[in-house]
Amino acid sequence: EMLTRAIEMTFLKNEDNPTTAAALDARYSACKQQLPQNANDLRRRLIYILSETARLEHLATTTSGIYNETSEDILDQLAWLVFDGFVANTPNHWLENYPLILQAIADRLERARNNPASDRKKLATLQPLWQRYIDFVTNPKPPRHDARALNDYRWAIESLRIGLFNPTLQPFERTSEKKLATLWQTMLQG
Repeated sequence: EMLTRAIEMTFLKNEDNPTTAAALDARYSACKQQLPQNANDLRRRLIYILSETARLEHLATTTSGIYNETSEDILDQLAWLVFDGFVANTPNHWLENYPLILQAIADRLERARNNPASDRKKLATLQPLWQRYIDFVTNPKPPRHDARALNDYRWAIESLRIGLFNPTLQPFERTSEKKLATLWQTMLQG
């Protein structure tokens, strides 16, 4: 999984895929030196992601002074971020933002400990938006939809979480409830 992702990061880079043998050879020649460095960078990022996720899971279950729903939401968020196959199934530009997302979760835990009522209020804003996504993707027969817009909605939720729970962090993308509503409608029109 990690090697496949490193190869994608090196040779595909969100560019147009080569369509001829000559274009493939040119891409290979131009990028082959980057593969070891990209694989090593990805390895370091994954070590951080996995160790920080374990730390945050522990904190979410042991930090005193936070509401159960805060702990449950954080554990649920972590489970949706780090799952069997997440390296292969998470778009690279989102995988690159995992350290920011994990920092936001750590900061949220601290803020929730200091002001649990504020966290509960913010969670009340987020929860229906997230639950709509969960219900849709766990539906065994979802209606026809735009898969790209659904994916955009999923990651916009992460950006909204950062904006809601830690406004001092600069999210990778500004998101509002209105933008999420628009993404949802676009996805359903798919």
